[in-house]
Amino acid sequence: MSDPPARRSLPEVVDMVVRHRAVACVRGAGADTAADALYAVFMSRPGAGGVVRLRLPEPGDRPALADALYEALELPEPRPRRQADAERAIADSLRSRPRTVVLERAHELRTIALQVLYGLWAHQVPDHFPLLLAGDDRLDTVLRRPALAGLHSYMLLWHSLPPAD
Repeated sequence: MSDPPARRSLPEVVDMVVRHRAVACVRGAGADTAADALYAVFMSRPGAGGVVRLRLPEPGDRPALADALYEALELPEPRPRRQADAERAIADSLRSRPRTVVLERAHELRTIALQVLYGLWAHQVPDHFPLLLAGDDRLDTVLRRPALAGLHSYMLLWHSLPPAD
């Protein structure tokens, strides 16, 4: 019988996602545990710029996603009133200067917001951008929703943080 595959460390997960401009899910015991751990990895590296930190306000819907991305990417104000125009500006920004997007508390988002984020990653930004979904164990259930099958199928890695002592 062979040994089980070695468990990847969080820095290894981050390296793979950034190198391949892929999508990964990082889960922690608490709602903020995974995001905090991801930021610790990014901040421990020289030149850790290029990370977009997203935490959507309630209700975690499509307009909240556009507002948060528009602000985090430091796009020119005022934000376009039409949702499609704002999403186009966001996609243009990510195409011209890819950054790693870390979505905090992804388990709290509405399905439509996750669908839009997946659409940006998969279709509107042809070379993709690194995308890390951070949350607690509820994220597994959220990503198994039928409407998120596309996002689920592109998940490069699923990483669970060890419980805190």
